[in-house]
Amino acid sequence: PAAAALALRRRELLAAGGFDARRFYPAWFDDVDLARRLREVGAELRYAPAARFVHRRGASVPQLGYGRFLWLYYRNLERYLERHHGRRWAVAARLALIAGTTLRIALLPLRRPRRARSRADALRGLAGVVAGAATGWRRPTALRLLFTPPAELAAAREADSAPDPAA
Repeated sequence: PAAAALALRRRELLAAGGFDARRFYPAWFDDVDLARRLREVGAELRYAPAARFVHRRGASVPQLGYGRFLWLYYRNLERYLERHHGRRWAVAARLALIAGTTLRIALLPLRRPRRARSRADALRGLAGVVAGAATGWRRPTALRLLFTPPAELAAAREADSAPDPAA
């Protein structure tokens, strides 16, 4: 259950090992992973579509840009698949992701993803997903440019070119 509201028995939560925040930081698939592990320890899971919950403080994850959201979502999907379905599933998903995302890049002139602020923002995000999947989700320094908003890059360049007050 993605983005689930959960009511858990403490003993079952502890038996399943709790949330794996290190593997699924900062979010996405941590709840799905926990639900899977709860079932493995014999917990009974129930789906209650009529239940209503209010998240009073907004989002549980800070607002991320489009590229950072995509990167984390797909990286965590692959981690979930590898843990619960094996390396072959994870590799197959990675290859499908590279192919599908490359197609999305090709279609950008026709349609911009809703979450992206602009086509340029979408291109940076989608290119980051292809690069991330191709490198096993390692983030070399060059890839950081894909996730840094243009205003931050400009501010960093300006700070780098400022005279050194200690000189």
